[in-house]
Amino acid sequence: MGKLVAVVEQTAVVKYHNPHGHHARKHRGPLFRHDASYLLVGGLGGIGRETALWMASCGARHLVMLSRSGPDSAAAHHTTAELQAAGCTTTVLRCDVSDAVSLATALASLEATHPPVRGVIQGAMVLRDSMLANMTLDDYTAVLKPKVQGTWNLHHQLPADMDFFLMESSISGIVGNATQAAYAAANTFLDAFARYRRSRGQAATTVDIGAVEGIGYLAQHDDLKHAMERQGFDFTDCNRLMRLFEFAIRNSTREPGAAHIVTGLGPWHPDTSLPALSAPLFARYRALSARGTTAVEASDTLRSALKQSNTLNAALALILSALVDQIVLRTGAPIENVSTSKSLHDYGIDSLQAVELRNWLSKEMDSLVPILELLAAESLDSLAVKIAQRSRLVVATNGNA
Repeated sequence: MGKLVAVVEQTAVVKYHNPHGHHARKHRGPLFRHDASYLLVGGLGGIGRETALWMASCGARHLVMLSRSGPDSAAAHHTTAELQAAGCTTTVLRCDVSDAVSLATALASLEATHPPVRGVIQGAMVLRDSMLANMTLDDYTAVLKPKVQGTWNLHHQLPADMDFFLMESSISGIVGNATQAAYAAANTFLDAFARYRRSRGQAATTVDIGAVEGIGYLAQHDDLKHAMERQGFDFTDCNRLMRLFEFAIRNSTREPGAAHIVTGLGPWHPDTSLPALSAPLFARYRALSARGTTAVEASDTLRSALKQSNTLNAALALILSALVDQIVLRTGAPIENVSTSKSLHDYGIDSLQAVELRNWLSKEMDSLVPILELLAAESLDSLAVKIAQRSRLVVATNGNA
């Protein structure tokens, strides 16, 4: 008597609260180490310059810039002077990273005079826009070499245990571009290569950069900027881009899984957005656009709305809407074809996806529903009732289901 017995199933999901989590985030250490060298590959103007200055402001004291133009360009002199004034030792080397010998020579010259390399930001690129039918083999290979062969060479010649391996990819690798088939292919390679490195237990992340205002290529090409605005791209600025880089570096991981960050997609508009955005791949994106929110905002909004729902019917409406979004996300089904009278099984949700859905319900709705019950539910409507009944966020008053 007077005792409690807890029986824990192997499939149970337990929420864990780290009491030091907020404190740890608030008091994070420097982003870059004083006793390390960091490589920046690519141009010394635009994004390259801003990245170097940002790294110096975040603690980097030894930067090595590799570019085909080398130290003699006006951009190199200007950027180097700014970095020296910020207390950052800067070395600019003429190097074509797509040439393995050129890269090996550059890295060998650093061994006696620089601290070990602990991270790299790969931003090398070549643009030769052309319709595929008019593209020459030379144009195609010229665009691919810096990102494909250059990245491969960096992977093989740099230390395997670096703190980060950040690659500047492009939104064109996600949505495509009629005149940038080669560039899209090169950036798609980077996204896949990040997953490859992760599978080997090595740090890697790509940031698929969209339209950046005020610097880089778009700053000098107003016609392209206006076209992207009409197509619904979301413009960012340099400060926001650097915050994305910081997030990617601080969260560098060697664990397998998603290894790239997609930026630059604004709200979807069926009449003006790129046709590629109508593909099943972007079903979740279209669903969120229709609701006028982003993925992060959607999660926060859902939890808040469930807490504030004062009837069961109100909570069920929110849960059903979120379930429909999950069906669209996990199956690629058009949102208009998803019926709440059908079951998860009707949409091809298998046991593995059910595990993911159970974990999502626990995280987003504080609702623990066993996998067998998820799969046995006769409809999304009946499943929503089970979820609501077991959710700690739902406070049902006088409502009826």
